[in-house]
Amino acid sequence: MIEPTVGRVILYRPLDEGDEETRHAAIISQVNDDETINIGVFSWVGELYHRQNVVIVQDPDEMVKNGQCNWMPYQIGQAGKADKISSDLEEVLTDFIEQTVGRIDVMGGRILELENIILNQQRKNEGGKADGTNAPVVSGKITPPEIPREVKSSEKLKHTKE
Repeated sequence: MIEPTVGRVILYRPLDEGDEETRHAAIISQVNDDETINIGVFSWVGELYHRQNVVIVQDPDEMVKNGQCNWMPYQIGQAGKADKISSDLEEVLTDFIEQTVGRIDVMGGRILELENIILNQQRKNEGGKADGTNAPVVSGKITPPEIPREVKSSEKLKHTKE
C-alpha cells in the first residue's frame, strides 16, 4: 500500500467521462481521517478543478470507478521495489542479530570461564585452595640465596675446575 501524502501526484478518473482509460493528473492537497483525499485536478486541457473525499484504489488489479483515484504504474512499481528492499533488509538484519546474540552468548561463556580461572589463581596466591577452602598452598616461588656482591678472585678459583 502506498501512503498518500500532500503534494504527491495521483491519477483521477473523472465523474463525467465514460471512457475507462481517461485519467486526469491530480495533486493531493489533503489526506482525510477516513483515508480519503482532497485533490486539485487538471483536466485534459489544463483547467484546474477540485474534488473532495476521493477514494484511492490501492489494488492495481481492482477496477477504478468514476470519481476515484489510483496510483501511476511507475509509483506502484517503485513501491513494490521498496517493499522488496525493506523485506530483504529485515531478513538480513534478523540473521545478523541472531548471529550476534549467539556470539555474545559464546563470549559470555568464555568470560565466565576466564573469571573462574582468575578467581582460582587469586585464591591460590592468597594461600587458599582453588575450591575456596583456606588450606595453605605451598608457594612455588623460588628465591635465590643471597650472594655477596664482591667475590674475591681467589674464591672464584676455588670453584672452577682444574
